[in-house]
Amino acid sequence: MSGMFLSSKLTTILLLFTNKSLDPGQNIQENTLLSVYGNSSWHFDEVRNQCYFHQFMKEQPDLNFRNPDVQEEIKEILRFWLTKGVDGFSFDAVKFLLEAKHLRDEIQVNKTQIPDTVTQYSELYHDFTTTQVGMHDIVRSFRQTMDQYSTEPGRYRFMGTEAYAESIDRTVMYYGLPFIQEVDFPFNNYLTMLDTVSGNSVYEVITSWMENMPEGKWPNWMIGGPDSSRLTSRLGNQYVNVMNMLLFTLPGTPITYYGEEIGMGNIVATNLNESYDINTLRSKSPMQWDNSSNAGFSEASHTWLPTNSDYHTVNVDSCSVTHARVQWRDLGTLQPLPPGFK
Repeated sequence: MSGMFLSSKLTTILLLFTNKSLDPGQNIQENTLLSVYGNSSWHFDEVRNQCYFHQFMKEQPDLNFRNPDVQEEIKEILRFWLTKGVDGFSFDAVKFLLEAKHLRDEIQVNKTQIPDTVTQYSELYHDFTTTQVGMHDIVRSFRQTMDQYSTEPGRYRFMGTEAYAESIDRTVMYYGLPFIQEVDFPFNNYLTMLDTVSGNSVYEVITSWMENMPEGKWPNWMIGGPDSSRLTSRLGNQYVNVMNMLLFTLPGTPITYYGEEIGMGNIVATNLNESYDINTLRSKSPMQWDNSSNAGFSEASHTWLPTNSDYHTVNVDSCSVTHARVQWRDLGTLQPLPPGFK
């Protein structure tokens, strides 16, 4: 592996694999690591005659966060926006910040499976590409940078993290240690992982979070988000009001995703650029404001993602959702703020 500098300070690069015997146009991978979307984590760049590493799409190459210059550049970006007055940041996919230095092939879940047939992310254990030693140190260093801008009275800078599908006991570690603050909210998306609901399943998620959360920390809850199927599509329209009521009456802070209050559903597969996976876009269709063109979201001839086909009846202006919308708004006024927030 090699970290490289280009001429610009901004471009402290990537995880690269150099093979001196590589002929022009010959695509050789470092190993068989898979991206989250199931394709190879390595993409060959013809200009550099090298492969670069990406845990997500090939358009999202991984930065080499083991390089202190990369970390410092990210802090400079934070300082730029904090100076502009932003109130906080959400750090996405933080468990992917570091990879094991050796970057060996990861272990198959089914050891009898023929290696060449392993094509899905779920078919591997990801002990070498997630939650590596030193990852929390990097996150804490970002927190410390933000704290430098939280000294003004009444001006606290909020920090949240998205850790994906780690277990609850590992996710709450992002709150930090008793004397070392890390993040304010490790986003609690475990209710979004329920494909069916029962009193017991909901109780188990809530109880597990509250019992594992460090003393003195503040809980948060989500029933929808950009990386999960929408509530209506996941559980059924009959649960929209129930789950919204639950969200706003749990102890802590509710985090809502646009459209969940009116029961927006997933979009179906359409003619998208082949670079994109419909599963990553299904819950990202335009907000459905009314029954006009593009659901009132845009006056353009078409939007990048299509509106859901039900927008004529499921929209903010629709009489069928008016009561739910008012109820949702009124419930929001009951929520207290976390300690220290105004």
